[in-house]
Amino acid sequence: MKLKNTPRYQLRIIYLSLIILIITVGCTPHEDGRLTPDAQNKTSELPEQSATPNEIEATQTPDGDITFPSPTAASTLLENSDLWRGIGRLNINSTCTAVLVDSGGGDAAPAHILTNGHCVQWMANGVISNLPVEGEVIFNYFADTADTTIAVPLEEVVYSTMQGIDIAIIRLQNTLGQLAAQKIFPYKIATTPLDFPSEVRVVGAPSEGLTPVDAYLREEICQAKTQVDLLEFNWHFYDHYVTSCQDIFGGSSGSALFTTKNNLLYGLINTTVEGNSACYLGVPCELTTDGVTVNKTASYATPLYGMERCFTKDGNFDLSADCPLPSPIQLTMDIPISISQPPLSWDAALAGDLPYYRYKTGAAGVVDCRSEEGYSAAISLSDHPTIPDAIPDEEGFYLLCLLAGKSKTVDNTWQNLSLPTVAIAQIDITQPQIAPQLSIRETPDSFHVSLVFLPPELSDYVYKIGPKENTDCTDDQNYIRYRRIPLGIERGDVPIRLCVIGFDNANNPTPPLDMLFNE
Repeated sequence: MKLKNTPRYQLRIIYLSLIILIITVGCTPHEDGRLTPDAQNKTSELPEQSATPNEIEATQTPDGDITFPSPTAASTLLENSDLWRGIGRLNINSTCTAVLVDSGGGDAAPAHILTNGHCVQWMANGVISNLPVEGEVIFNYFADTADTTIAVPLEEVVYSTMQGIDIAIIRLQNTLGQLAAQKIFPYKIATTPLDFPSEVRVVGAPSEGLTPVDAYLREEICQAKTQVDLLEFNWHFYDHYVTSCQDIFGGSSGSALFTTKNNLLYGLINTTVEGNSACYLGVPCELTTDGVTVNKTASYATPLYGMERCFTKDGNFDLSADCPLPSPIQLTMDIPISISQPPLSWDAALAGDLPYYRYKTGAAGVVDCRSEEGYSAAISLSDHPTIPDAIPDEEGFYLLCLLAGKSKTVDNTWQNLSLPTVAIAQIDITQPQIAPQLSIRETPDSFHVSLVFLPPELSDYVYKIGPKENTDCTDDQNYIRYRRIPLGIERGDVPIRLCVIGFDNANNPTPPLDMLFNE
């Protein structure tokens, strides 16, 4: 897909280049001796980041200073109000927004905040529980109370997941009563989903893409239109609210979603569309019966109805049968290759303490992992620890749905049908829509050429350098894999040809880029 050639796009290069440095990609020689990226060594492992990145929309002055724009008229900066004192800036592995939740236990109950699971740790499936954590949430976080904010230490991540829902529940070192004494009050969770359409209020504490004076609690009124299932990167989310909110910045993750009619907590903002590569990081896709589609004007919120059943009468978190969250007791799936040109197979290696499993596969938007239809009979994990099924050759996204249990007969020891483990794979046969990107630094004696990575469209490069007359970019021979070390080309009287081919995450090549120096 074509990226916009704007300052926003240029700044995004910096972030994505950092990501690609984290993800190591192998290479093997082709039969013709040309070095190209090796899809067999590529995985969709998560970069070691803990929050979904957000683009910073800014301009750069001739002196190199970065200037941030004012927020759009969509959101407004909030001043001191008892209504919103229980929403704050969360400083943990990342900077997010968190909201104090009414657990129903009264003043003596331990205080808990809700935020997104991706603010704690990125994970496609599985659960984190009872994890001691350092950090703080800063309440009273208004533009006019910068000198009187209230920092409350975190105690424990009692629960966090990104499996179907993007949520983390964190216990603080204070009780609800201690916070109430400082006029920090919790919010009740709505017990039913939103009606549609609904006018909603989003309150959050963005930290990026704004001037410091604008990066406090902000409010935006927008519309919630419906609920959809989403694909984004390695994540598969259910029933997320589609909103028209526009001022979603870095740090907005975890922002509270209310209606304008009351202060019941309906959801948490968790993602928005900020790029061009469908279903990749920062570009969530809505699942439809026709496959996937990108709604470029949408921001999304993870729903919270039912979460009130995850607390005891004393206000402690309890993953009971009535709590609609995934259990930590499930099988893990290791998918060696999740994006490729055909042919591709799942080759999913299963592991865990549950001895039986059932599964099904299908095209995203067609297969429903929460429906009983299409699941296999119970299979012994010890006899069949791998799911080898082939993935169709047709371009698109595919799901592997997995349920596991303790007995050969499906009973109440089995994973809840509404909370399956899901893996995502993609068949991609489209060449990158971006030409290889070069950054050239000139000195009196030479040119220093760096190749710029923009995954998923530009995830690897090969190149060759030689005299103009003897170097043919269309000849596959003698290309070398780029090792992220700038290429040096000496100035002189002899014209030099640089040939560059980029590859996307599925190893689809770009046409060769042909560039001449010393002409």
